[in-house]
Amino acid sequence: MRRRSPSIHIPWTLRRSIYRSVILQSVGRKDRAEFDALAAKPNPMCDDSISRDIYRTHPGRPDLPSAIFKILRAIANKHPSMGYCQGINFVAAHLWLIHGDLGATFHILDALLADYRFRMIDMYLPTLPRLRIMTYQLDRLVGAFLPELNRLMRTYKVGAKFYATHWFMTIFSYDLGPCDAGTPRSKLLLEIWDRFVCDGWGVIIRAALAFLKISEEHLLATSTEEEFLRSLRTLCGRIKSDDCGRVIDLIDFGFRSVQESLLDQLALDVTCDRCSEVKMGEDGELRIRQRYPEVEHTGYGKAQAESLASLVSSFRAWFPWSKSGPEGDRLPLKGTSADSNSSTSSFSEYVIP
Repeated sequence: MRRRSPSIHIPWTLRRSIYRSVILQSVGRKDRAEFDALAAKPNPMCDDSISRDIYRTHPGRPDLPSAIFKILRAIANKHPSMGYCQGINFVAAHLWLIHGDLGATFHILDALLADYRFRMIDMYLPTLPRLRIMTYQLDRLVGAFLPELNRLMRTYKVGAKFYATHWFMTIFSYDLGPCDAGTPRSKLLLEIWDRFVCDGWGVIIRAALAFLKISEEHLLATSTEEEFLRSLRTLCGRIKSDDCGRVIDLIDFGFRSVQESLLDQLALDVTCDRCSEVKMGEDGELRIRQRYPEVEHTGYGKAQAESLASLVSSFRAWFPWSKSGPEGDRLPLKGTSADSNSSTSSFSEYVIP
């Protein structure tokens, strides 16, 4: 029997309380004085860009532009290293539609940007570090879970940067919003966000895999490259009402093996100058095969990379959502073998717990 995620209706007032309790737990109560001061301060670097984008954010909502302009200006003044970046306007609009209060929306968005559990600011810094990591993670995981679709993407030389950038930078609120529309897609957006607030970025990666899985048959049936690329870019917005429940099932059960331990290892690839390959074993276990450059190459060697991975795993044991401790999060080394085609690299294979 196929397992189904429970369909739970969370009242808006309760969702507001949950978001404030979970997101603001590390910063405590905030008054509105800080927001009022930051929103009143002109920002010559960002005001024009914000003014252009607010009218593209869920057009047809006359109450949105003035509200999110104040929120985004306050955020840009609070975080000058980030300023304003396209995508955050949809996140601000989503939070404001839930809370309906400028001060509360500002403080929640500020906490999402700065709090160590979310660090959303890394998605919008000039070098887009979190976006680079997440698109890399998604590319590797598509190869493991959706090999046929991955082969077609490789044929057309398409990666996650092409189709998933707006998913990640808006947390799906561009494609599925606005969240108060009362449609199956808007309810799906709320369910994805509820899980993101409680469980972090792994939910967003699993949601991306879920959308690709549901649309895989249609994508493989496309006859031309142009049709494939167009379908890939718009697949979230074309999700059928009957498939919204399947998306949640896949997030909660189908791709449950995509946990923080695996994502931590893949994130290290971007900083350690290595490349990982994720495969599904015959026993149903995910395996990750990692290529380490030698120490004399630019970047980390194998020993340094493993030491850094161990440090990340140990540090995660102190995080509020970590349940398994440092040993449970660490990927056990299964074996090491040299690459027969290269004398300057080595491989290590891990089983994902």
